[in-house]
Amino acid sequence: MERPLVSIQCLVYNHEAYLKKCLDGIVMQKTTFNFEVIIRDDASTDNSASIIKDYVQRYPDVIKVILEKENRYSKCDGSLHKIMHEASLGKYVAICEGDDYWIDPLKLQKQIDFLEEHDECTFSCHCYNVYREDNQKLYSAQKEYFRLHPNATYFFFDRRYFFLKDFVAQTLTCVYRKDSLDISVCEKFKYYRDTHLFYFLLNKGIGVCHSFIGGVYRVNPYSIYGSKDCRERIKIGYNVYYEFYSIAKDPILKKVLEHQCYGLIISHQWSALHWDFFGYEGLVKTTFICFK
Repeated sequence: MERPLVSIQCLVYNHEAYLKKCLDGIVMQKTTFNFEVIIRDDASTDNSASIIKDYVQRYPDVIKVILEKENRYSKCDGSLHKIMHEASLGKYVAICEGDDYWIDPLKLQKQIDFLEEHDECTFSCHCYNVYREDNQKLYSAQKEYFRLHPNATYFFFDRRYFFLKDFVAQTLTCVYRKDSLDISVCEKFKYYRDTHLFYFLLNKGIGVCHSFIGGVYRVNPYSIYGSKDCRERIKIGYNVYYEFYSIAKDPILKKVLEHQCYGLIISHQWSALHWDFFGYEGLVKTTFICFK
Protein backbone atom coordinates (compact mmCIF):
# COMPACT_ATOMS: atom_id res chain seq x y z
CA MET A 1 0.00 0.00 0.00
CA GLU A 2 1.11 3.56 -0.70
CA ARG A 3 2.44 5.38 2.36
CA PRO A 4 -0.58 6.68 4.33
CA LEU A 5 -1.19 10.38 4.77
CA VAL A 6 -2.96 9.78 8.09
CA SER A 7 -2.29 7.30 10.89
CA ILE A 8 -5.34 6.62 13.08
CA GLN A 9 -4.39 5.47 16.55
CA CYS A 10 -6.99 3.32 18.30
CA LEU A 11 -6.37 2.15 21.87
CA VAL A 12 -8.32 -0.84 23.13
CA TYR A 13 -8.50 -2.03 26.70
CA ASN A 14 -11.56 -4.07 27.74
CA HIS A 15 -13.96 -2.13 25.52
CA GLU A 16 -15.63 -5.13 23.90
CA ALA A 17 -19.10 -3.59 24.23
CA TYR A 18 -18.03 -0.43 22.39
CA LEU A 19 -15.28 -1.60 20.06
CA LYS A 20 -17.34 -2.39 16.95
CA LYS A 21 -18.93 1.05 17.00
CA CYS A 22 -15.51 2.64 17.33
CA LEU A 23 -14.00 0.66 14.45
CA ASP A 24 -17.06 1.14 12.23
CA GLY A 25 -16.73 4.90 12.67
CA ILE A 26 -13.11 4.68 11.53
CA VAL A 27 -13.43 2.39 8.50
CA MET A 28 -16.46 4.33 7.19
CA GLN A 29 -14.27 7.40 6.57
CA LYS A 30 -14.49 8.65 2.98
CA THR A 31 -11.20 10.20 1.93
CA THR A 32 -9.21 11.08 -1.17
CA PHE A 33 -6.05 9.87 0.60
CA ASN A 34 -4.77 6.66 2.14
CA PHE A 35 -4.92 6.11 5.87
CA GLU A 36 -3.78 3.35 8.21
CA VAL A 37 -5.42 2.20 11.42
CA ILE A 38 -3.13 1.19 14.27
CA ILE A 39 -5.06 -0.77 16.86
CA ARG A 40 -3.32 -1.31 20.13
CA ASP A 41 -4.85 -4.06 22.25
CA ASP A 42 -3.51 -3.13 25.66
CA ALA A 43 -3.72 -6.59 27.28
CA SER A 44 -7.51 -6.72 27.15
CA THR A 45 -9.09 -9.64 28.98
CA ASP A 46 -12.47 -9.66 27.22
CA ASN A 47 -13.44 -10.57 23.65
CA SER A 48 -11.75 -7.53 22.09
CA ALA A 49 -8.97 -9.59 20.49
CA SER A 50 -11.39 -11.68 18.42
CA ILE A 51 -13.28 -8.56 17.31
CA ILE A 52 -10.01 -6.97 16.21
CA LYS A 53 -9.06 -10.14 14.32
CA ASP A 54 -12.32 -9.97 12.39
CA TYR A 55 -11.66 -6.37 11.30
CA VAL A 56 -8.08 -7.19 10.31
CA GLN A 57 -9.40 -9.96 8.04
CA ARG A 58 -11.89 -7.55 6.47
CA TYR A 59 -9.42 -4.66 6.08
CA PRO A 60 -5.97 -6.30 5.85
CA ASP A 61 -4.38 -3.44 3.90
CA VAL A 62 -5.56 -0.77 6.33
CA ILE A 63 -5.43 -2.18 9.84
CA LYS A 64 -2.33 -3.23 11.75
CA VAL A 65 -2.35 -4.42 15.33
CA ILE A 66 -0.01 -4.05 18.28
CA LEU A 67 -0.70 -6.66 20.96
CA GLU A 68 0.51 -6.06 24.51
CA LYS A 69 0.91 -8.59 27.30
CA GLU A 70 1.05 -5.82 29.89
CA ASN A 71 -1.40 -2.95 30.29
CA ARG A 72 0.56 0.27 29.69
CA TYR A 73 -2.42 2.63 29.61
CA SER A 74 -2.97 2.36 33.36
CA LYS A 75 0.66 3.31 33.99
CA CYS A 76 0.18 6.75 32.38
CA ASP A 77 3.94 7.14 32.07
CA GLY A 78 4.04 8.09 28.40
CA SER A 79 5.28 4.71 27.13
CA LEU A 80 1.97 4.04 25.39
CA HIS A 81 2.11 7.34 23.48
CA LYS A 82 5.71 6.74 22.45
CA ILE A 83 5.05 3.27 21.03
CA MET A 84 1.99 4.44 19.10
CA HIS A 85 3.87 7.48 17.79
CA GLU A 86 6.75 5.37 16.50
CA ALA A 87 4.36 2.93 14.81
CA SER A 88 2.55 5.73 12.94
CA LEU A 89 3.78 6.28 9.38
CA GLY A 90 1.49 9.14 8.36
CA LYS A 91 2.18 12.84 8.05
CA TYR A 92 -0.83 13.35 10.30
CA VAL A 93 -2.07 11.44 13.34
CA ALA A 94 -5.71 11.03 14.39
CA ILE A 95 -6.86 9.44 17.64
CA CYS A 96 -9.96 7.50 18.63
CA GLU A 97 -9.94 5.46 21.83
CA GLY A 98 -11.90 2.23 21.91
CA ASP A 99 -14.90 3.51 23.86
CA ASP A 100 -15.39 6.66 21.74
CA TYR A 101 -16.63 6.75 18.14
CA TRP A 102 -16.85 8.96 15.03
CA ILE A 103 -20.19 9.75 13.41
CA ASP A 104 -19.21 11.90 10.42
CA PRO A 105 -17.81 9.94 7.43
CA LEU A 106 -16.10 13.11 6.17
CA LYS A 107 -14.50 14.01 9.49
CA LEU A 108 -10.93 13.19 8.44
CA GLN A 109 -11.29 14.72 4.98
CA LYS A 110 -12.52 18.03 6.43
CA GLN A 111 -9.70 18.24 8.95
CA ILE A 112 -6.92 17.23 6.58
CA ASP A 113 -8.10 19.62 3.86
CA PHE A 114 -7.96 22.47 6.36
CA LEU A 115 -4.56 21.54 7.78
CA GLU A 116 -3.10 21.18 4.30
CA GLU A 117 -4.10 24.80 3.62
CA HIS A 118 -3.03 26.23 6.99
CA ASP A 119 0.58 25.49 7.85
CA GLU A 120 0.34 27.60 11.00
CA CYS A 121 -1.99 25.03 12.59
CA THR A 122 -0.39 22.12 14.41
CA PHE A 123 -3.66 20.39 15.14
CA SER A 124 -7.35 20.39 14.37
CA CYS A 125 -10.33 19.45 16.52
CA HIS A 126 -14.11 19.68 16.23
CA CYS A 127 -17.28 19.70 18.29
CA TYR A 128 -18.63 16.46 19.71
CA ASN A 129 -21.46 14.95 21.70
CA VAL A 130 -21.16 13.29 25.10
CA TYR A 131 -22.83 10.00 25.89
CA ARG A 132 -23.20 9.18 29.57
CA GLU A 133 -23.32 5.48 30.33
CA ASP A 134 -24.89 5.99 33.75
CA ASN A 135 -28.13 7.49 32.42
CA GLN A 136 -27.78 6.48 28.75
CA LYS A 137 -28.34 10.03 27.50
CA LEU A 138 -26.63 12.02 24.75
CA TYR A 139 -25.58 15.61 25.42
CA SER A 140 -24.21 18.34 23.18
CA ALA A 141 -20.73 19.65 24.02
CA GLN A 142 -20.94 22.74 21.82
CA LYS A 143 -18.07 25.12 22.48
CA GLU A 144 -18.50 28.59 23.94
CA TYR A 145 -17.10 30.32 20.86
CA PHE A 146 -19.79 28.84 18.62
CA ARG A 147 -22.54 29.79 21.06
CA LEU A 148 -21.32 33.39 20.83
CA HIS A 149 -20.73 33.20 17.05
CA PRO A 150 -23.46 30.87 15.70
CA ASN A 151 -22.54 31.47 12.05
CA ALA A 152 -18.85 30.63 12.46
CA THR A 153 -17.60 27.33 11.05
CA TYR A 154 -14.22 27.38 12.79
CA PHE A 155 -11.96 29.45 15.02
CA PHE A 156 -8.28 29.53 15.86
CA PHE A 157 -6.93 29.28 19.40
CA ASP A 158 -3.60 29.39 21.19
CA ARG A 159 -2.23 27.75 24.34
CA ARG A 160 -3.62 30.42 26.66
CA TYR A 161 -7.15 30.12 25.25
CA PHE A 162 -7.05 26.32 25.42
CA PHE A 163 -5.90 26.03 29.04
CA LEU A 164 -7.46 29.12 30.61
CA LYS A 165 -10.60 29.78 28.55
CA ASP A 166 -12.01 26.60 27.02
CA PHE A 167 -10.45 23.12 26.85
CA VAL A 168 -11.92 22.59 23.40
CA ALA A 169 -10.54 19.16 22.41
CA GLN A 170 -10.93 15.54 23.33
CA THR A 171 -8.64 12.94 21.82
CA LEU A 172 -11.34 11.59 19.48
CA THR A 173 -11.56 15.06 17.87
CA CYS A 174 -7.84 15.56 17.35
CA VAL A 175 -5.82 15.37 14.13
CA TYR A 176 -2.27 16.71 14.41
CA ARG A 177 0.94 17.03 12.43
CA LYS A 178 3.23 14.25 13.53
CA ASP A 179 6.37 16.35 13.07
CA SER A 180 4.98 19.00 15.44
CA LEU A 181 5.33 16.63 18.39
CA ASP A 182 8.64 15.72 19.98
CA ILE A 183 7.50 12.49 21.59
CA SER A 184 10.66 12.27 23.71
CA VAL A 185 9.18 14.90 26.07
CA CYS A 186 6.82 12.28 27.48
CA GLU A 187 9.78 10.60 29.19
CA LYS A 188 10.15 13.61 31.49
CA PHE A 189 6.80 13.01 33.14
CA LYS A 190 5.54 10.43 35.58
CA TYR A 191 1.98 11.64 35.02
CA TYR A 192 1.77 12.02 31.23
CA ARG A 193 -1.72 12.71 29.86
CA ASP A 194 -3.44 13.93 26.72
CA THR A 195 -3.17 17.37 28.31
CA HIS A 196 0.57 17.20 27.61
CA LEU A 197 -0.04 16.27 23.97
CA PHE A 198 -2.18 19.36 23.38
CA TYR A 199 0.21 21.59 25.30
CA PHE A 200 3.29 20.63 23.30
CA LEU A 201 1.43 20.84 20.00
CA LEU A 202 0.35 24.38 20.88
CA ASN A 203 3.97 25.21 21.69
CA LYS A 204 4.70 24.75 17.97
CA GLY A 205 1.74 26.66 16.50
CA ILE A 206 -1.98 27.31 16.85
CA GLY A 207 -4.97 25.02 16.85
CA VAL A 208 -8.26 25.19 14.98
CA CYS A 209 -11.67 24.05 16.20
CA HIS A 210 -14.40 23.24 13.67
CA SER A 211 -18.10 23.63 14.35
CA PHE A 212 -19.19 20.28 12.88
CA ILE A 213 -19.99 17.45 15.28
CA GLY A 214 -17.65 14.64 14.31
CA GLY A 215 -17.94 12.09 17.08
CA VAL A 216 -19.17 10.97 20.47
CA TYR A 217 -17.17 11.03 23.69
CA ARG A 218 -18.35 8.29 26.00
CA VAL A 219 -18.35 8.94 29.76
CA ASN A 220 -17.83 5.44 31.01
CA PRO A 221 -17.93 4.80 34.79
CA TYR A 222 -16.17 1.48 34.23
CA SER A 223 -13.08 2.92 32.56
CA ILE A 224 -9.74 3.15 34.35
CA TYR A 225 -10.31 6.81 35.24
CA GLY A 226 -14.10 6.71 35.49
CA SER A 227 -14.01 3.87 38.01
CA LYS A 228 -12.01 5.93 40.49
CA ASP A 229 -13.83 7.78 43.24
CA CYS A 230 -13.92 11.53 43.64
CA ARG A 231 -10.93 11.67 45.97
CA GLU A 232 -8.72 9.71 43.58
CA ARG A 233 -9.69 11.95 40.65
CA ILE A 234 -8.83 15.09 42.61
CA LYS A 235 -5.52 13.59 43.63
CA ILE A 236 -4.71 12.65 40.02
CA GLY A 237 -5.57 16.13 38.73
CA TYR A 238 -3.38 17.80 41.34
CA ASN A 239 -0.45 15.45 40.68
CA VAL A 240 -0.65 15.96 36.90
CA TYR A 241 -0.53 19.75 37.01
CA TYR A 242 1.86 20.00 39.94
CA GLU A 243 4.41 17.91 38.07
CA PHE A 244 3.63 19.64 34.77
CA TYR A 245 4.24 23.12 36.15
CA SER A 246 7.30 21.99 38.13
CA ILE A 247 8.95 20.86 34.88
CA ALA A 248 7.60 23.31 32.28
CA LYS A 249 7.59 26.42 34.50
CA ASP A 250 4.91 27.97 32.29
CA PRO A 251 2.80 30.72 33.95
CA ILE A 252 -0.24 29.33 32.13
CA LEU A 253 0.19 25.97 33.87
CA LYS A 254 0.71 27.81 37.13
CA LYS A 255 -2.73 29.36 36.68
CA VAL A 256 -4.26 25.96 35.95
CA LEU A 257 -2.64 24.54 39.08
CA GLU A 258 -3.97 27.46 41.12
CA HIS A 259 -7.46 26.67 39.89
CA GLN A 260 -6.97 23.02 40.79
CA CYS A 261 -5.98 23.95 44.32
CA TYR A 262 -8.73 26.52 44.77
CA GLY A 263 -11.15 23.88 43.58
CA LEU A 264 -9.93 21.53 46.30
CA ILE A 265 -10.46 24.19 48.95
CA ILE A 266 -13.89 25.47 47.95
CA SER A 267 -15.39 22.26 46.60
CA HIS A 268 -18.28 20.83 48.58
CA GLN A 269 -16.44 17.54 48.29
CA TRP A 270 -13.51 18.89 50.25
CA SER A 271 -15.23 18.51 53.63
CA ALA A 272 -15.49 14.78 53.03
CA LEU A 273 -11.76 14.38 52.49
CA HIS A 274 -8.96 13.89 54.96
CA TRP A 275 -5.72 15.82 54.67
CA ASP A 276 -3.66 12.70 55.20
CA PHE A 277 -5.42 10.95 52.32
CA PHE A 278 -3.23 12.81 49.85
CA GLY A 279 0.05 12.33 51.61
CA TYR A 280 0.52 16.12 51.35
CA GLU A 281 0.12 17.31 54.92
CA GLY A 282 0.90 20.87 53.94
CA LEU A 283 -0.90 20.86 50.60
CA VAL A 284 -2.51 24.30 50.77
CA LYS A 285 0.36 25.91 52.66
CA THR A 286 2.93 24.57 50.19
CA THR A 287 0.78 25.60 47.24
CA PHE A 288 0.41 29.20 48.34
CA ILE A 289 4.14 29.46 49.09
CA CYS A 290 4.85 28.14 45.59
CA PHE A 291 2.61 30.79 44.02
CA LYS A 292 4.04 33.83 45.81
